[in-house]
Amino acid sequence: MTEPTKRDDFLRSLGIEMDAIKAKLAELKEKGKKLSAEAKRDLEKTLKELEPKHKQLEAKLGEWAEAGKIAGAEVVKGLEGAAKELKKGVDAAVASLKK
Repeated sequence: MTEPTKRDDFLRSLGIEMDAIKAKLAELKEKGKKLSAEAKRDLEKTLKELEPKHKQLEAKLGEWAEAGKIAGAEVVKGLEGAAKELKKGVDAAVASLKK
């Protein structure tokens, strides 16, 4: 496993574990291979809905990196919101598979 980056440390300080989110997304994709056609379509739809949230989070991380250590509260707030939305969506998708 690699050393945590400043980005990882920052996200962790917000209570966001990107590695865990990415692992859950990979798990969802793997489980999707074993689902019925209808369930697979539902999962694919959910994953497509999560893509923009993931991209938004990556964009906010880029903004934070450019702003450096003195990132404005607005950037931090946007980053935190994007990460929480992504995590919420991933958790909901995982929960729906367990039904």
